[in-house]
Amino acid sequence: SGAIVATIAMGKDSRIRSGAFILGGGDIAEIIAYSDSYFTSPLQRRVALKLGFTKDALYRVLSAILNHLNPKLWALQIRGRPTLIMEAELDDFIPRNSKVSLREALNNPKVITYPFKHKTTFILFTPVGLHIPCWQIRNFFQKTLR
Repeated sequence: SGAIVATIAMGKDSRIRSGAFILGGGDIAEIIAYSDSYFTSPLQRRVALKLGFTKDALYRVLSAILNHLNPKLWALQIRGRPTLIMEAELDDFIPRNSKVSLREALNNPKVITYPFKHKTTFILFTPVGLHIPCWQIRNFFQKTLR
């Protein structure tokens, strides 16, 4: 949710001159409906059992409700400002199409890809992972906010 909130904040506030988006995508409904993660799969199964929805039907319903919050739409307000996307190559939470739609909407962001799944990538932000992405974000902001 960090990348989603950051995209909306930066899209609404032109005073934010540079942004870093961590493990996000461009379409919230797509993330919920098509994610293969340990977190969303049980939700998808419950919805399918109770409402008889397929993933496609769930996507259509959620799109109608959540479209106004989609990062790919807010990203259009950000174009021209420096942006950094950090993503997991083997992400099991953010579908590939959603990652691509955010990148395309931001129009040429700097992208750092980690060769891990979604949850494993978060470990890099901790002492166990030596805070590597934190240093990369710091360096990015030092270059773009001068």
